[in-house]
Amino acid sequence: MKFVKCWKEVEICKMLIKKLRSVSSFARVFYSNHVHHDTKTIVLCLHGYGQLADEFLLEFSPLFSEKVCFVGAEGISRFYLRGGTGKLGASWMTSMERGEEIRNYLEYLSALLEELCALARNAKVVILGFSQGAATASRLCVFWKGKIEKLIVCSSKIPEDVLQTNEIKIPVDMI
Repeated sequence: MKFVKCWKEVEICKMLIKKLRSVSSFARVFYSNHVHHDTKTIVLCLHGYGQLADEFLLEFSPLFSEKVCFVGAEGISRFYLRGGTGKLGASWMTSMERGEEIRNYLEYLSALLEELCALARNAKVVILGFSQGAATASRLCVFWKGKIEKLIVCSSKIPEDVLQTNEIKIPVDMI
């Protein structure tokens, strides 16, 4: 009985036409301080699966200074961590429409970096990613055309699709 139900669901799905629509959305971004012409370094911090950018960024608070701006960008896929209520978490991507989600977050993060670098033209850019955020950070280093000083990968590895491009030509610290 279960097999028949699954088979029918698959057949129904084959009858549908799928079209992806671009929609405008918003993303939460947190800053340790204002970015300005005297900012020497911008550290873009990308959280792991189920984390939120503000909580993740606060882990770096002992390092906050006037010349270094820590920026916590949040994944745009938010969800309840336990069922349908309670604490929220965020994710950079899911398995559904994975390629589109990757493209979306790369465009979002690239636009964010462009905006930050316009405010602090001489600032060095460091990208730090934790867990799922490390894969996101690695892809961003290949996608974004600006100058990145260093990539810091925490509790993860560089994804295979990034390694195959052979495009990461900056120092990488793996923690």
